[in-house]
Amino acid sequence: MYIDQETGLRQDVPHRILYPILDAKDTGLRVMTESRVDRIIFDGHKAVGVKYRHGTQDKEIRARRLVVLASGAFGTPQILERSGVGDKELLGRLVIPLISNLPGVGTNYQDHNVFFYPYKSSASAGETLDGIVSGRLSLKEALEKKNAAPRRHILGWNGLDCVGKIRPTDEEAQTFPECLKTLWEKDYRPRAERPLMLMSSLAAYVGDHSGLAESQYFSLGPYTPYPYSRGSVHITDRNPLTPPEFDCGYFGNPADLEKLVWGYKKQREIARRMAHYRGPLQAGHPLFPAGSKAGFDVIDKASKEQGHPVPITYSEEDEDAIRSFLRNNVSTAWHSMGTCAMKPREQGGVVDGDLNVYGVERLKIVDLSICPSNVSANTYSTALAVGEKAASIIATTLGIPYSLKPGSSGPEMARL
Repeated sequence: MYIDQETGLRQDVPHRILYPILDAKDTGLRVMTESRVDRIIFDGHKAVGVKYRHGTQDKEIRARRLVVLASGAFGTPQILERSGVGDKELLGRLVIPLISNLPGVGTNYQDHNVFFYPYKSSASAGETLDGIVSGRLSLKEALEKKNAAPRRHILGWNGLDCVGKIRPTDEEAQTFPECLKTLWEKDYRPRAERPLMLMSSLAAYVGDHSGLAESQYFSLGPYTPYPYSRGSVHITDRNPLTPPEFDCGYFGNPADLEKLVWGYKKQREIARRMAHYRGPLQAGHPLFPAGSKAGFDVIDKASKEQGHPVPITYSEEDEDAIRSFLRNNVSTAWHSMGTCAMKPREQGGVVDGDLNVYGVERLKIVDLSICPSNVSANTYSTALAVGEKAASIIATTLGIPYSLKPGSSGPEMARL
């Protein structure tokens, strides 16, 4: 339902929402590209505009009623800090005048940690994205092929055909290390609907294809929906072009690592039972010690002889190999959030329930930086939900009637 039946291309927010607004003549919306926001301009504690850089020129825009900030989990805290909103000690070191002391700005960073484990596949070239990933299929060629299968040609499909939420059995949970077992008993076991892991299939190998045969692959990616680890992002000077100091915080809490160890074992069991499974692509898996009974060569051979997948037993050395692999290879799911959390100010919060930044006036934040904790889903839909709620709150603030019904067009949304 997300693919345009005439063009075969996936639908997206710009084409469905932004461009129709820009084409409408009565919205007054202006979009400035090739620009970078420097900071919010304050008159006392009142937000009155934005300073930004366009090319080599510094420019300003004045706001008559409200400034709305939506620069994401990375950009929003940096703009606030350059504006004088953040931890007073950090701003003092950088000689930035303090507007509002909010130590929570830039903290509480969280993400869904993931690694996609690749397997050789018996699928055909048209059933995976490996052609695009490897460069064997050019964009021009892919566009020419779009009419061959309009509902699933290579540019209308993201390769993520299946996503699941999984929990361990009670027996599995009892084998967890104490750091994870304690949290399982407190946060998960009493809540039957709360998944310990998410898992997604991907019809491709997203790594380096150089040196690989022109084969097809699939991958399984387990990731933790509710990470306990937290990171941070902070500016290092007042220049908006200077990269920030970023700590992803992955595995700051050892329970997150142990969840992914369990996730590795679980995805491997699933992969071995898939019809397209033709063994591992070893470059994307832990290297188990010599003689390990968990090695793919041992397990796959025994399974073939028995005619069904045989159980895998992991030794402590095998589990250490999985941990080492994860520490070296775990990656982002691009689900970053939390750096300007909506919670009480005394608990490190940055915005209140109406999206207002504490300690200042006429400034709201409307992106995923406001989420106090993560969600057990792809965060795309969460971002749209935040945007819709923000539109309603802003309309109420400005005294503008606003009601968005499902299926509303871009110009209708632009009335706000």
